[in-house]
Amino acid sequence: MIEYKAKDWIPRDSKIAIAKKSRTVHFKAHIHDFVELVYIVSGKCMHSVNGVCHEVEQGHLLYIGVGETHAFWSDSEVECYEIYARPEFIQKKLLAERPDDILFLSLYQEFGSELSDMPPCVHFQGEDMTEIENLLGQILREYSGTAPGKDAVIKGYFLVLITKFLRKVRKDQMRQVDRQLEKVMPEIIQYIENNYCKSLSLEELAEKSFYNPSYFSRIFKELYGKTFTEYITEKRIRQAVQLLEDTPLTIEAICTKVGYRDKKHFYKMFKQKMGLTPGEYRREAVLQNTAKEKGKA
Repeated sequence: MIEYKAKDWIPRDSKIAIAKKSRTVHFKAHIHDFVELVYIVSGKCMHSVNGVCHEVEQGHLLYIGVGETHAFWSDSEVECYEIYARPEFIQKKLLAERPDDILFLSLYQEFGSELSDMPPCVHFQGEDMTEIENLLGQILREYSGTAPGKDAVIKGYFLVLITKFLRKVRKDQMRQVDRQLEKVMPEIIQYIENNYCKSLSLEELAEKSFYNPSYFSRIFKELYGKTFTEYITEKRIRQAVQLLEDTPLTIEAICTKVGYRDKKHFYKMFKQKMGLTPGEYRREAVLQNTAKEKGKA
């Protein structure tokens, strides 16, 4: 397999190189000892990273790490930015050598191991896409110029680019998790319906669905418009109302039957939701039923 070397792609006195290219190309599978980022400006092509193919178009940004197998091909002209960076330019180990590098330090504190385990491709759209293209244009202009301090400016822009990439990675991952949780949520609701009279906790249901409790709580509220606690409370009070109206069970028995172990708490929740105590509600229900019966007679 072909192996490309940084010394042939990146100037000796630099840690990064960037070019904007327009071409129809077929690049066979290869590896390189540097990091490569490819942003598609226009056209469509196929990129393979470690054997996984990605059909890419405007807005796609690919990250190819050191030693990763990469190939790409297109049947029509594709315009793209290509950035090549020496691995030490973004690797965490440099922090030990450059402890004064606040930009890198803050980036690693924020994203941690994600820097060394990035997925190969993200897709920017709308304003985000425009921002990325402007950023790449600024990097290219600095790289092509001779203004004082250009290396520092390029480094700053590059860190912004990596940060934007990581934010998109995190956002996409959260959306994927959201979709997965949405799929299992009907099963959770059914479980609540079957077990609302038992002692249920947010932690228990989150564990059943293999999610962090705080994350589970957020998605639950987004899907159902109420917190887990509010959902359980409403379910129990609705059931209590039905039992008060349709059965001769004592209020104490109803309290236990709908899942409350504390009678005082049951009274408090019932009045909060219904505006009456359980006893008052039952008396009102009896009076209304009596009036209906007289009306029929």
